Amino acid sequence: MARWDGELAGERIEGRRQVAEPVEAGVLLVDDLADRLASRYAVRRDDGGGEVLWLQVDGIDAVARYAGLMRYLDQLDAVAAVQLVQVREDSLLLRIDGVGTGERLLDLLGLEGRLVPASSPERAGGVAVWRARWRG
Repeated sequence: MARWDGELAGERIEGRRQVAEPVEAGVLLVDDLADRLASRYAVRRDDGGGEVLWLQVDGIDAVARYAGLMRYLDQLDAVAAVQLVQVREDSLLLRIDGVGTGERLLDLLGLEGRLVPASSPERAGGVAVWRARWRG
């Protein structure tokens, strides 16, 4: 019997499988982790559309940092389109059209640590606006 437990992206995971050889336990653990990561981060384009995510990005104090942020967002499969809505000092308000849910997009944005979203949104006119800091 092989058992494992731990934490993956803030979620508690555990598993238990019957194995004939010890090496099978490692393979089963990796398969389980891959399935969980795929279900959390995989981009599905057949879901009939995505959600709009409003993102206030702080730390954009130069054109090069803006260009880096836009290149980063452009390379993400979960991002269909980005529109710059407002610029205030070193902060940008972006409308991001995502593929899939806004929650999944937020998870993807924070995955590399280059764009760090807040743990909860602020409200502006009844709309959830997520704040993030660009570290790219």
